[in-house]
This record gives sequence, structure tokens and C-alpha cells, in this order.
Amino acid sequence: MDRKLSRMILMFAGICICMIMLAACSNSSHDDESPVSQEQTSADNQPGNQPNDQPATPDQPSVAPGRLDLYSFTITSGSTTPILTMTQSQGQSQRSAEIRSNIGTQMGGTFAPTTGMVTLAAGTSLKVTLNNFWGVASPKDLIITVTQPITFLTNVPAADELFPSQGSFAVIYEGNFFNVTFTDTSPDGGVRMMLHSDAVPVDFDAQTFEGLLDAPDTPIWQQKASLAFIILEMLSDQVGLASGTSDIIDTNHTALMSGGLTTAGTEFVPTGQASPFPPTGSRTLTWTDTASDGQVGAGDSFLWMFTWDWDNGPGALSADLTNGQVGYAGYIRMTESRNGQDVITGYGFQTGGQNPGGATYTDLTQVEVDEFTPGTITFNANAVYTLNGSFDILFAEAAASGM
Repeated sequence: MDRKLSRMILMFAGICICMIMLAACSNSSHDDESPVSQEQTSADNQPGNQPNDQPATPDQPSVAPGRLDLYSFTITSGSTTPILTMTQSQGQSQRSAEIRSNIGTQMGGTFAPTTGMVTLAAGTSLKVTLNNFWGVASPKDLIITVTQPITFLTNVPAADELFPSQGSFAVIYEGNFFNVTFTDTSPDGGVRMMLHSDAVPVDFDAQTFEGLLDAPDTPIWQQKASLAFIILEMLSDQVGLASGTSDIIDTNHTALMSGGLTTAGTEFVPTGQASPFPPTGSRTLTWTDTASDGQVGAGDSFLWMFTWDWDNGPGALSADLTNGQVGYAGYIRMTESRNGQDVITGYGFQTGGQNPGGATYTDLTQVEVDEFTPGTITFNANAVYTLNGSFDILFAEAAASGM
């Protein structure tokens, strides 16, 4: 309990720092800054001249030199296929959720690279089309709207994951409305939920709330609330994965140009559970010189191949057991010179067009791994989700974006 409390204190401190820095950035002048440049031809990008070129250790990605403390991010999804789709298998059947921005809104918030904190902005709204949930075969839309900013902690091993301690979201489904507010009334966090504004509040601790989706004898509206949370958390994890991949790209030019990065995962041996997964997986990041300039940089493409990989070290790309592919295209890296140093003012992956493909998921299966007790590793057989589809994701200096 003491360790959880200390982590919550650190998380609150990080949020406060981010807010202070965001306010400071908003009031600062940039009159002395040089024009923005998209780094493709600078000497720092040449192999062998990269001052931060490091050994092939993608299991512990360090924040790239020049990275700012706080960025805003936006996720742009397509209006038609390939829409980002999360599929859950249940025995011989499957159910899926197609995820896109709600009309007139965008998915976004802020990201702090050094802490891994993703804050979903109030107003972020998702239109989720559900197929085969709760015995309903025909597609049904679920609207999820963040009503107060929600902060998730990403890029950490399973033992260091934290449940949000503040913020709220609302869900609309077939005319029903309910609200979920995150609380800090228990050491590990929890939620307070209300069906309609005049209903009696219902409280759950974090672990119980996350398991409501597949819990027997649970009201459907509470299962929907749990599903909405799972979707919001999944999107936050993809923000951390995209940014962490950018850090790995920026700090491993030579290795990428020499054939790529392959890393063995942490040994996965669950406690007291028979595991169908191999004990040791791996992940490989490869590079394609899409820009045809002979160097790793803007405009290029990259591909992650995860083979039942579990990353349980510092700076973990994902706390889940992961298998499948994630491709990144249209790499963007914008810099400015400030006080004699280059700072990264923007980065991301963007192809644009009607069907954005900056980040493309191909059968990326993730199995939730928990470490509620130090040293006791378990996996949740009900929390196995597969992602397919694509979107663009961009990070920009927080003050410049106005978020």
C-alpha cells in the first residue's frame, strides 16, 4: 500500500509540473527562435555523426535528446476502412469495436515524454461501433466523451501501472446516459458511476471496475462503462508506443541502417497459471528508406514485429504481452535552434488523405499482464484484444497547438 501511495504522489507531482510548464510556455515569447526545420539533411542525421546514436537496446528506449517536457498530440482516424478496430475473442465467437473520432471532434491531449503521462483532453469524443456485444449482432454506436481530463501512465512495466486518480468521461448508448468519475478514495484508485444524473452513485475499486466487462450478473450499463475505459486506456497506450518508437528511431540510426533492432523480451512465467504462450518472445524494428535519401529520418517508414514479446523493463513500450505488427509511415521530425541547441518541436507519423496510415496495426494481439503483488505475474484470459486498422498521430509543442 505504501508503494502505491508513493507512486500516486509522484504522479500528482508530475501532473502539476506539466501544468506549470504548459502555463509558462503559453506566456513565453519565441521572438528569438529560428524558423522550424524538418530534419532530413543535417549532419546530425548522418550515420556515425549522430551524437545520441546508441547500442541496439529498444527494450529500454531513452527520451531522445532535444525532446521537450510537454507536447500536445492529435490522433486522426479515417472515415472509412481501415478504421481502428479492437476485437475480443470469446470461445468460438468474436466481438469488435470500431473506433473513430466523433463528428466535429478530435482525439487528443498532452503527453510528457520523461514521465510517460498521457492526458486525454476534455472534449475528446469517440464514436465506437460495437458488433456482437451483449448478444446484439447488428452494429450499435457507443459515444464516449472525456468530460474532465484523464491521465494515464504509459511506458512502464506492469508493476508500475497506475489507475487514473482524477477526471471523468460520459457514455451515451441507445439513449441511455451515464457518467464515470475517477476517485482516489482507495489506495489503488477507483470510480464512481451514475446512470442518469439523478441516480444513486455506484462505487468500485480499480481492479473490480476493469473486470466488469466480463463479470457475471453485472448490469449492461456497467459493462459498457468498463468497455469505454478499456478503449480509452488502449488509445493512451498507443500514444506512448508511438512516442517511444520515435525515441528509438532517433537514438539508433546506425543499428537501423545495419539491418534493424532485435531484442529478446523478458521471460514470461506466470505465477500459478498454465501459460499457452512461449516463455521468451522478441521484438524487431526495421527501417525502410521511403525518402530515398540514404539516411534514417523524415519521410521514412518503420515496422515493429512483435513475437509474444513481454517488455518488463524501464521504459517498457507496453506492459502487455504483445504479438503482431505495427507499421509507422510518414515520419515527421521538426526542430528549432534555441540557445544554441536543437529542440524537437514536433514529431509523429502522418500520411494524410481520407484514410490516414501513419500508424497501421496488423493483427496486433495484446494480453493484459498484471503484477498486483510484487513478483506475482498473472495474465487475464478475458482481456485479450487484437488491433487492426490505422490512424495518423502527431505531437506538437504544447503552447504552439493551443491545447
